[in-house]
This record gives sequence, structure tokens and C-alpha cells, in this order.
Amino acid sequence: MTKKLLALQICLLLAACSDTGSSGSDTELTDNDNDTPVIENSELVLPEQLSLVEPKSSGGNQAPAFLAQAPATEGGFLADGTDYSEAPQNTHVWLEALEPLETVDSILCFIAQLKPELEVNEGPYTVLADMDSCFEENDGDSDQSSGSQGAVNYTEVVVESTREDSADAPMNVKAWLTMNNGDFSQAIRINGVIREGASEANPFGSFTLSYQFSDDIGSADPDAFGKGELATVDTLPGFQGFTLYETSIWGPGETYETSASVVVNPSEDNGVALTGFRQVGNDAAEGNKAFAISYNSDLLLLQKAATFEALPYKNNNQNGTCLSRNEFSETVWRYGLFNVTDGSSVELNSGFPFLYDADGDGVYSARGYASYWGIWTEDQGVELSGTTIQRETFDGTTGEEYSVLQANGRLKKNTVVSLNLNDVEGIEFEFYDWDSTTGESQSYIVEYDSELMAFVRTATVDHDENGQRRSELETPEAVELSNGENLYMFSNQLGGGVQYVEGADVITFFKQEYITGNETGTGELFENGTATLYCYERCPKAGLTASDLETWDGPFDTDSQDVNAPYTYTFSNSGDNALELMLGDNMVTYPDVEDGGNNQHEWGFNSGGMVTDTSSLSSVYDIYNPESVTVFYEFETGPNDWNRQTVLSDAAGTIVSFDKPLEFTYRHQDTNDRSGDAGDYANQTLLLNYGGHGDLWGIPGYEDTANGFWLPVFSIADAVVMGASDEFVVKALEIEQTMAEADSCSALALNDPAAPVPDSVTGDLNNDVMPEVTDAPRYIAGEATSDDE
Repeated sequence: MTKKLLALQICLLLAACSDTGSSGSDTELTDNDNDTPVIENSELVLPEQLSLVEPKSSGGNQAPAFLAQAPATEGGFLADGTDYSEAPQNTHVWLEALEPLETVDSILCFIAQLKPELEVNEGPYTVLADMDSCFEENDGDSDQSSGSQGAVNYTEVVVESTREDSADAPMNVKAWLTMNNGDFSQAIRINGVIREGASEANPFGSFTLSYQFSDDIGSADPDAFGKGELATVDTLPGFQGFTLYETSIWGPGETYETSASVVVNPSEDNGVALTGFRQVGNDAAEGNKAFAISYNSDLLLLQKAATFEALPYKNNNQNGTCLSRNEFSETVWRYGLFNVTDGSSVELNSGFPFLYDADGDGVYSARGYASYWGIWTEDQGVELSGTTIQRETFDGTTGEEYSVLQANGRLKKNTVVSLNLNDVEGIEFEFYDWDSTTGESQSYIVEYDSELMAFVRTATVDHDENGQRRSELETPEAVELSNGENLYMFSNQLGGGVQYVEGADVITFFKQEYITGNETGTGELFENGTATLYCYERCPKAGLTASDLETWDGPFDTDSQDVNAPYTYTFSNSGDNALELMLGDNMVTYPDVEDGGNNQHEWGFNSGGMVTDTSSLSSVYDIYNPESVTVFYEFETGPNDWNRQTVLSDAAGTIVSFDKPLEFTYRHQDTNDRSGDAGDYANQTLLLNYGGHGDLWGIPGYEDTANGFWLPVFSIADAVVMGASDEFVVKALEIEQTMAEADSCSALALNDPAAPVPDSVTGDLNNDVMPEVTDAPRYIAGEATSDDE
């Protein structure tokens, strides 16, 4: 997360203090005036969304895939009361003019995890907020549509919620948190006053939120990095509004300002708004943007300029971009996965929270989270290997203790998957071609051409710090292969490496998973205890030194050309060398390397393929022949945590097991597409992964260069059935609508909102010292940790 985005993400941080479905005990209030209505604590809940332009039902714009795929048997996923039927869908409208407010829904999602309306006058408390579930950026990897694709990212938040003993007293909420982003961290203090919760009569509620940024939560200058304020405003009868002002300091003489004024009539579905960004210092004026909006139930009129003063309507010019609120496209950012037979949510044993001794005083005082991906700790980068942690409980009992083991590398299992050539046409692959006669190399985009019955080069590809640059070839060129020759390619769409053997009618790719030590069942790696692995090429040396990393082939022994003479390694799930790759009595480890050297492997390296049995091999090259080998292993090591396997073991030495993400192939088609038209991806196959609620990834993306972020190339319709045995069904959880252009907006007029755009913070800031809380968190990712909550 960049510093700019980090600041923006807090701009509406307390705009919602809980889930609208929350319930809990209310403080008994005294009604001092018989005419004053009693406002219960549970009513002081602000909206899940603070939308300027409300989304509309997609109606017929969604492909009715479920008509053909929903099970006919009674009690299927479409039945009333199933998890599938009850799963809420959060829809918002995207518009460039809403960029100053684009983090509203993310912040509301985040603050909903704090539950202050359930903790009124209960003293300070902490929560662990799941940041990734709320702050997924649209400008992510090109092959990801959603999903964190990794470990959870919790942030500890200290919260205090208070309210005086009066029927109409506001709820006061203070919060303290530190958001870490690698080498950069930002402390945030919040002071919120919630006077009225959202209701049908008052959808925005009534509140004021003031907040500030600094480098440390104990800083004597709490707004050293900036401050801001979001507040609802009373305007004309029947109208509601809110204003936003924020200034964040990027560096000496450089600031970034966000401001907005929004006034709407919810009952009439119309309104006006001004929104804008302003950068000050370092010749940043080209980044300034100001927008004016006017809309009704059918249309939206938009103007854009560099400043508010330069907007055309200020000079009686009403020309602008006209958009339809009834015609739009939809992009899905998060999906839920459900069981097709009964509509129950697909649940994974993804992990658990733990406590660890951060300062060596013998007390478990710091917090972390263990999962399939490894461990997360609140002190990022802390070394826990060889220490003991304690599972965190929330019922007053003492949690079980576990030993932490971080190996020097990690072993990956690759299972071969085949796909008919008839099903790969249209999929783009990247192919690295090296000419041994000239010593020159070039990367190409290749596709399969069914008429030529060959893979053809369609573009050249180069990579630099700005990503992939491609140049289309005037005439496609066939890749010439001799019979039985291998063509190695890469495909984001299929999850990584892809192989084709000339003369075959299939390509092969691989489902990959990490070996964690629990693979002890029949046919699994440790069925008979310690596993033996055989390697022929890129076989890592034991006892590596820094000088071995100065060349590409330095970490590896000389390739074996004799199928009967492989390098022999062992890999065990127990004992002193558990989860370590051993070459004889010597361990394969990544050496200590000083920064600034000629290290060609600073991101780590992978071995060649390894097998547990060589009897099916007639040559050393058969290790990559899918007709001979359907499962092989690779060893990875490096200086980074993600190059190394981290596991927990109990007192008996048993390694804790976590569910790995589900992985399955999916074939896209028109009836599965949310728009009803799959376009270039009709009948194409992809490899999808599901890591738990809302965390589906693997849909390719493309860069929207006009707006500077990535979008998924398609969105899947609700009720599409998928999975290896059609056992799952999907439903969109987070949906973004983009309006289409309309012919005329003559019925609309742009003008100044009734509430002026603010240029300062006027509310009280939270300058209180953060309370010390030693109790366990009361909520994790919005879920109560005790049945008493």
C-alpha cells in the first residue's frame, strides 16, 4: 500500500461503526424529557455504504446461468435459508469523480470489524482487523481478480466506546492503530461522534469523524503526517449530505489534499456533488483533479477540471459527460463458494491466532496468526524459529503450546494436469527462445493455431521495471519442433509452467502445493517415513557459499546425463533435520550474503524436478514427460520468509495441519459470463484457487491504462457450477458497476452543493494517550471471540 493510498484509506475510517445486523446489550438510558426519543446503543449504527450514486439492480444484465445449472432437487443451493441464498451482495458504482471517495466502502468494511456499539462503556478493548478483506486494490497483479492469495494481514486496533447516561447522548468512539507497509508505518488516531444511526428516514445517520496521522502512536505531534475530517451536514429539507477534507504530508514541501461536498435527496434519487484532489509542491499540479456531478434516477452529468474554480458550470457552461444509470457493466471483485447440494458455505481450516514472547520476559504478550501460508506476527520480521508459542483462547483457558520450526527452504509438489489442444486455442503463453548458434534470446507470446496444428509466435515480449512490453509481429511465425521435442511455456491463466511435447494432443500444466509434513497417508510422500528424492538437473549443492550465488548455475551440481546415476536426497517430517533437504549428511541451505554483492539469486532459486521413483524413466529427460511422470517435486530456498517453510508442532511432535486453498480448473463460456458474452475467453480453461470466504483468484486481468489500474477480463455470473466434480457453486459478494454513456443530460443542471467544500478540520482530534489493554482481542475480523459478545 502506498503512502498516498494509506492516507486515503483512512479518510472515512469511522463512517460505519458496525455491521447493520449487529445486536447486543444496550446501556440503560434515562429519558429526561418525555418528548426526547430514547436512542439505544444498537441503533447507533452507520451505513454499510456512504454512496453518492446508489447502484441499481443488474436485472437482465446478469447471465441466467443458474436456470440451466441449478439442481432440480428440493433443498439445493437456491432454496430459502441456505448460506448461498442468504449471502449478501455489496454493490457500488465506480466513476472517476468518485476517486476522492473510493475508499469509503473499504473503510466501512474495516470499521465494521470494531463493533463499538456493542462495547459502550465497557472500557478499552482490542480487535484484530483483517485488512486484506477490506483493502484489496484494483491495481493488483494482472492475473488476479480478487483474493489475497496469501497469509492474512491483521492489524491490532485499540478502541474505546463511551456514552453519557442520556436518551439522546451521542456515542463517542476513539481508536488507535498502526498500519505497517514494509519499511513504512503510519500511526492513526480517530475521534468519532455518532449522534444518530442510519435509518430509512436518515440513510446517512449523523456523525462527525476527525482523524490524524503520524509516524508513531506515541508521537508528541499526532498529526505530523496530516489530518482529516468526515462529517454529515444538515442542508435543505428532504436532503442529506456529508463533507470530507483531508491533508496528508508526503515530504518536505509536498502535501496532498482531498475534499468533497455531497448533497442528495434519497427519496427522489437525485443530488449534486463536488469532489477533488490537490497536490501541492514538487511541480505536482498535473495531478490535480476537480469534478462536478448532478444526477437523477436515470442520468448523471459530469464535468472535470484541474480545480473547482475552473469547472465549466462556474461560467454557465453545462456541457459535460452524460451517463446512463440504467445501462452499465459489472465487475466482480470478490466471490463466495458454496456446496451445490445444500448451498452451505465452503469452509476451510485456514488457521488460528497465537501469542508469543516478543521481548524475552517469559510472557506471551504479542500476537500472531498461523495458516497454510506460514505465520504472521504483529512485529513483522520477528524470528520465531525454535521458540514456543501459545494458541490464543478466548474463554479464560490456557491455550495449547506449539514449537515453531522454520526450515531453510520449502518443498513443492507438482501434480500434472492435462488439457486437450482443442481447448487451448485463444490462450496466450509466454515462450523463452534461445538460439544456440547466435547466443541470442527472445521472449515471445505464442498461441495454438488449430488450422496449422502448431504453436505460433504472435508477439515479442520484453520485461523492465514498468512490466511487460510487447510488440505484435506482422505475420505469426510457427514454432518449429521435431517429433518428441518439448516446448516449455508460461501461462498466468493456467497458474504457471506449461509443457507441450510435439506430436501429443494435449498440453500439461501443474497443480502446486507446499509439503508441510502431514503427508503421511497412503500414497503420500511420508507414507513410509523419510522420503528419498532423485534429481538429474539443477540439483542444489549442500554447503552453499556466497560465491556460489554469483552465477546462475552456481548453486547447482553438474547435471547428470545417466538415468541410473541421479543425485539422491532425503527429506523427513521428523527428527533433527525435519523439512530440510539433505544430500547425504549435509543440509541444503541458502548462505549468508552481504548486501551489495553480485548475487544472482537474491529472490531465491528452485531446483529442477525430483521424483521418488526412477523406474518409469528411460532417460533423464523423462522426468518432465507427463506420460512417464505425473507427480514431481521442486525444492526452493532463498533469503526471504516466503522461500522457507514454517510449521508448528505440538508436544507430541505432530505437525499442525491447515487446509490448503482449493484448486480446480474452470471452463468459461457465454452462459457463465455475468454479461452473457464471454468474448475472447469463450470456452477457455483457467486454473482457479479458493482460499476461504470471498477469496477466489486466478481470473486473468488487463490494465485500464486510462485509469491506471487492473481489471479482471471477465466476471462470473451467480450460480455458476464449478469444481472437479461440479460440487461447488459461485456467487458474487463485491460488485462494481460502471455506467454507459447516454445521449443527453439536458434535464440536469450542475451547481454548487448547499454545503460548501471544506478546507480545514474543525472537529476535536484524539490526542489522548492510547490505553494499555492486556486482555485478548474481543473480535477477530469482525467475529466475536467469546459467546458472551
